[in-house]
Parts: sequence; C-alpha cells; structure tokens
Amino acid sequence: MVLKSHFTTGAFLLSGGTFLSYVLGALRDMVFARSYGTSGETDAYFSAFIVGDFLLMAIVSSALLGLVTPLFLREREISEEHGNRVFGNFFITLNGILALILLLVTIFSQHILPFIFPKIFENTGETFITLARCIFFANFLFALSNFLGTFLMSFRHFWSTALAPFFYNIGIIGGIFFFADSYGILAAGAGVVGGAF
Repeated sequence: MVLKSHFTTGAFLLSGGTFLSYVLGALRDMVFARSYGTSGETDAYFSAFIVGDFLLMAIVSSALLGLVTPLFLREREISEEHGNRVFGNFFITLNGILALILLLVTIFSQHILPFIFPKIFENTGETFITLARCIFFANFLFALSNFLGTFLMSFRHFWSTALAPFFYNIGIIGGIFFFADSYGILAAGAGVVGGAF
C-alpha cells in the first residue's frame, strides 16, 4: 500500500511537472519570438541544438533508458551495493565519453559547424560558434541531470525530475528577459546553460 502511494505521488508530481514545463515552454517561446523574431541568429540558435541534442541522445539518453535503468534496477534487487556500483560505472563511462566528444566538438567547432551548416555559419559566424559551445556545455549538464534524476526516481524521489524542466525554462526566460538588450541572442544561449545548471 505504501509502495502504491509512492508511485501515485510520483506520477502526480511528474505529470504536474510535465504540464508546468509545457506552460513555461510556451511562455519561453513567446518571450523568445518577441525578443528575437526570425533571423539568421535565431536559425543559428536552433541549429546549435541539433548537434548537441544528437550527441546527448545517441550517447546518454538512449543508453540510460534502454540499458542502464533496467540493469541498475535488476542488479539492485540482488544487492544494493552492487546495483549502485553498476550505475556508477555507467555514470562515469557514458558521461566521460560524452564529455570527451563534446570537448572535441567544442574545440573543433569552427571546422565542424561550417561543414554541417554552411549557410548558417556564413550568415552568423562567431555568434553561431558561441551559441553552439554554450549548448554543448548545457548538454553535458543535461546528461548529468538525466543520470541523477533516474537514480533518485529509483529511490522514489521525484521532485528533482519534476522540477528540472521548470528551472530550465526559467533559466532561458530569465536570460532573455534580463540580458537580451545587452547581449542579443547570446543571452538565450547563456539562459540555456543557466537553466541546465
């Protein structure tokens, strides 16, 4: 009965967090559109997400959902210490691989991004590179967050996962609201990092 109550509470928190994230996501998009409209820089902002999100999904998110979580839960039923060790090994390995790849992509972004997005780089240049580097760093923070959120949910702690999208969207909205006039589209990139942190 207690276990059922935990899952009911968890489902309520996660669904409430999801709903709140959709509301804030819509507000974030309205603030973004009002501040920046449509331009080459907004294309650069959204394009910068593509590479980082692809690497995050390919290296961490798919493995976390498809392999790490079921294996961790199975091993923890046998021994909590062994389950935690398995999770820790995956945490270090996958995040280490992602960190290395993101570091290389960040270092060589001036060569990689013009190859993938030649028109966007031609129109926005260094702004595109800076946005991409911000988003690469944010994606590393997302990877850590996904792992820690999964770990906490396995112990029936749902608040952090429920509230994570709230803080992410607030970070972007706050970055745009307070700094768009001074730093332009880079304020949104900084907001992504702040929200991810």
